[in-house]
Amino acid sequence: VDIVALLIGIFGSKDVFVSEYRLRLARELLALSDYDTTAHLRIMELLKLRFGDAPLHACEVMLKDMADSKRVNANILRALKQKLDDGNTQPDGAEPMDVHHQQQQQQQQQQQDSKDVPLSATIMSHLFWPPVGGWGDEQGGPSSERAIESGLRVPALVAEAMELYAQRYTALKAPRKLHWKPHVGCVEMQVAVGDVAVDFCVSPVLASILAPFQDHEALTAEQLAAEVNLPVPLVRRRALFWVNHGILLLASSSSSSSGDNQQPSQPSARDTTAATANPGTGTSGAAGGGGGGGGTGA
Repeated sequence: VDIVALLIGIFGSKDVFVSEYRLRLARELLALSDYDTTAHLRIMELLKLRFGDAPLHACEVMLKDMADSKRVNANILRALKQKLDDGNTQPDGAEPMDVHHQQQQQQQQQQQDSKDVPLSATIMSHLFWPPVGGWGDEQGGPSSERAIESGLRVPALVAEAMELYAQRYTALKAPRKLHWKPHVGCVEMQVAVGDVAVDFCVSPVLASILAPFQDHEALTAEQLAAEVNLPVPLVRRRALFWVNHGILLLASSSSSSSGDNQQPSQPSARDTTAATANPGTGTSGAAGGGGGGGGTGA
C-alpha cells in the first residue's frame, strides 16, 4: 500500500500534504529536548525521493537549524560556565572588597543563579518555519490564544538566564541578535506535593503560571494574570491543567483561600476565584528543554 499516495489523496494535493508535513515537523522539533533529529532526517530523505528537493527546502532548513542550535547551545553554555568560574576565582591574599567589588560580586551571584537554570534554545530561521509559535501571523491573527501567549512574562531567574544567553549569542554571532519567543518550547520540571514528586514536561505558559506559588500560598486569578502578563480568562483556562492534576486548588471568594484541603470547584462567571497551592507543593526543574524559549536569529 502506498501510504504517501493515500495521504495525498486525503489532503487533496501534493502542496497541501507538504505544507501539513512542514507544520507537524515544526511542532515536533520544538518539542525535542535533546536536538536528536535522526528519525526526522530519515523520513525527509524518503519524502525527497518522492517529491524532489525543492518542495522540502524549508523542512531541510528547519532540520539544519536544529543541528546548528545544538552546536551553538553547547558553545554558549560552555562559555558562560567558564566566565562565571573565572569571575568566582579570587587570588590568595586579596584585599577586602570595596563597594564596587561588592556590587560586582552580587552581579556574579545573580549570574550564577541564572546559570543554575538549565536553559537551552532552538534558534530558528523564522522565514522558513511555519507560524506554529503564535507570534501574531498564524491563522486567527493577533487575537488568537497562541498569539496572546506571546506576551508571556517568564519568572525572573529564567528571564535573567535568557538575557545572559542572548548576550553570549550576540558575542559569538555578531551582528545577529536573538528575538525570544518565550511561550514556545517545553519545560521539564518536577513538582512535589507532600512526599510525592511528579515529573512534567509542559509549555512555558503552564510552568510560569505555577512558578509564583513557590513564593505565595494563594493568588487570585487577577494577581496570577498580573504575574505572567496574560489575560485573566486565559490564565484561568491554563491553570485548570494544574487543578486537574491536584497541584492547585480553586476556591471561590466566599471560601477560605488558606492551604487547607479543599475540593476543587469550577468557578461561575461571577466568581472571583483564587488558586491555592496544595499543601506541601514545591517545584524544581529546567527553564526550558531542548526547545525551551525558542529564539529567532536576526
